[in-house]
Amino acid sequence: MSNYLVGPDKKNLFGRRSTWDFDQAIEASSDGDVIEIEAGFDPFNGQNNQSIVITKSITIQGHVENRENEHIYTNTIDGIVVKDGATVTLQNICIQKNTDKSNAITVRMGSTVIAEDVYLINKSTTGTNYPIVYISGNSHVQLKNVTVGASKISDGKHRIYVENSELTIRNSWICAKVYLKHAQFLCHKSQLEYTDGCVLNGNEQSTIQLISSTLTGGKILSKEVYPCVHICDSKLTCQDCSINQPKFDMALLVLNSQMTLKGGQVDSVSLDHTTANINETLIRESFAIENGTQVTGNRFFILGRDNGKVNLYIAGRSNIQVCHIIFGQISNPNLKLERNVDIGKTALDYYQYNLNNGTFVVDQTNHYISADKQGQVSYFGKKPALDRLNEMIGISGVKSEINEFIAIAQIGCKLIPETTFKRAYNE
Repeated sequence: MSNYLVGPDKKNLFGRRSTWDFDQAIEASSDGDVIEIEAGFDPFNGQNNQSIVITKSITIQGHVENRENEHIYTNTIDGIVVKDGATVTLQNICIQKNTDKSNAITVRMGSTVIAEDVYLINKSTTGTNYPIVYISGNSHVQLKNVTVGASKISDGKHRIYVENSELTIRNSWICAKVYLKHAQFLCHKSQLEYTDGCVLNGNEQSTIQLISSTLTGGKILSKEVYPCVHICDSKLTCQDCSINQPKFDMALLVLNSQMTLKGGQVDSVSLDHTTANINETLIRESFAIENGTQVTGNRFFILGRDNGKVNLYIAGRSNIQVCHIIFGQISNPNLKLERNVDIGKTALDYYQYNLNNGTFVVDQTNHYISADKQGQVSYFGKKPALDRLNEMIGISGVKSEINEFIAIAQIGCKLIPETTFKRAYNE
């Protein structure tokens, strides 16, 4: 293993240069080598807005300083492209782009980037955003203690793009969208923020695991809406997370997917043709379940807010098998159910809660306190045929005879031998 020191042109007593140019150090290095950049030196100034291509497994190290509670990166480089199966480790460095339509980090062709204590930023103010990080071709990226700065171009395209690859984010602050296409994504103890579109968009059989993280953003326009988290044809596991997009009915939108929520808080949830398991999660505003969605779980909470929405809406032959749902603020109606849905033996309770801090009230023994007023259930949709028939008939004796006739007819159908149907059909 060799070490290359990158810095200004210095010469020793014998007139020989003791430092390297950044691009020359990359070219001279071999697998396993370390390229260190002197504190305060910026190779960026000599790269002419050109990303450097790396096909070797090397480490690039910079330096950071803490000044008056500020984390200062003393070294800046232009973008990098890692390919051909290389593994590149980045430490204590800033990667900056000054032009639009450019990536700070590109990883492809089965390559790996491990970034720790790195700052990524594109300072363009006009033009079009390209992904700040682009990952494809069965590649792997790990971001730890990484900050992705916000873009000044508000076009909804400032993002980390992951296709057929894997991304892990830990203890980081990401001011960009994460877009997944048939990808694997783990986010642990991190903050994801984006207000020009979805914060997280998972598609095409992606697998997403969110743990102890906060996601804030989304965008609502007159003709288009962008949920904070939008999952389609994928699998989502979310544990002890906060998903924030207030005054909206689908902060978490899940379509044709599998979802597990455990703990945490979500402003609102909308499930469409999805299988979900929910336990101990607090839904701050509203919950919509539609189009054959199946929901199971032990207990979850719907706090409710005065936003003109029902707290719980279930339709489209959906099924909910949850032991206990606890409601806070009561709307009218509190629940709206289509008559073709099944809520099983779910217990519905209404507890007092604090309007100021949005939490449920507990007594001295830490138990919830029942509310004085109970919520109402509103039904809609076509009633079953027998119910409609009963409503049409006014004489109780006639009703009884018709019900008896229906019961006898049903029993008779069960008793007719199968051969009778076959014989009648053949004749």
